[in-house]
This record gives sequence, C-alpha cells and structure tokens, in this order.
Amino acid sequence: MSRPGFVRDLFNPPNCVTLSGFGFIFLYVLAAGNQQLGFALACLFLAGFSDVADGYLAKKTGNITVLGAILDPLRDRVLFLALIWHLILLQGLSLLLCWQFFLILIFEALIVLVNIVWFRIHERIFVHVLGKTRQLVNVLFFVALVVGLSLDMMPITTQQIKAMFLIPAGFSLLALMSYAARWKVA
Repeated sequence: MSRPGFVRDLFNPPNCVTLSGFGFIFLYVLAAGNQQLGFALACLFLAGFSDVADGYLAKKTGNITVLGAILDPLRDRVLFLALIWHLILLQGLSLLLCWQFFLILIFEALIVLVNIVWFRIHERIFVHVLGKTRQLVNVLFFVALVVGLSLDMMPITTQQIKAMFLIPAGFSLLALMSYAARWKVA
C-alpha cells in the first residue's frame, strides 16, 4: 500500500468513524478505571455505535478500503478486551486465572489469524453473520455483567462469572468453526 493511499484511506469518512471508536474505547477505559460509570457507559455506547455506523457508511457511500477492513475487526477485539479488563477490575485478578478467559482469548486470536491468512490469499476480509452475532452477544454479555456489578445489581460470585464465560467462549468457538468451514469451501 502506497503512502498517499494509506493517508487517503486513513481520512476516509467511514475509517474516521472507526478510528473514533478507538478513541471512545480509550475514554471508556480511563473512565472505568476512575469509577466514572456514567461517562464510561456513554463512551462504551459510542464505541459500539461506531461499529455499526462505519460499516453502514462505507457500504452506503462505496468507501470500502483495505484499511477499514483491517481496523474494524481490530476495534471489535479491542472493545472486547476493554470489557474483559473492566470485569477483571471489578472482580479482582482471580478471573485472569480462569481457563474460560484464556479459551476466549485463544479462539479470538485464532479468528484474527484465520482472517489475516484469508486476507493474504483472497485480498479481502471474510465477514459473516455468525461472526457479527458473536461480537454482539459477547459485547452485550460483558456490558450486562459490568453494569450489573458496577451498580451492585447482581450479587454474583467469581465462580458464577467463570461459568458464564462459557457463553462467549461457545460463540467464539462457533465463529471459529464457521471460519474454518468457509476456508474448506474456498
């Protein structure tokens, strides 16, 4: 990718929306770390909205770029990791020791790896409904946990949270299997 093309793509309106999502995630992490739940949730909402808006804007205007195809799923993973970090902050470091947490990270890393290899071969990112559903379920799951724990609405133990980690782990596994099945077909 040439330098001028990269700069042009960087300032492409849909990519600017994607990049704003990274900014909102950063603000979310800062606010969550300072226990400013209202501001953190507003930033979280805006980061999530940027995920919907950038793709819609790119398709509607025909401004689909390679950079956007790389930044969008990267922002999704960063948002997901920020939510997990907030949950760990609320529940203590014991969640870092649970195998379910590492299972999710492994599945998500494998999905990223499959997409990178797929992109190198086919010069496009493979997106499908199950992957989008996985992202939505994972984000909603962790947002509900974070909000519930932050507001003391959910008297829940670390052991119960570890068991609930199987939900996003399961969706990540299904998405990974779907990517792998698509790989065989192509």
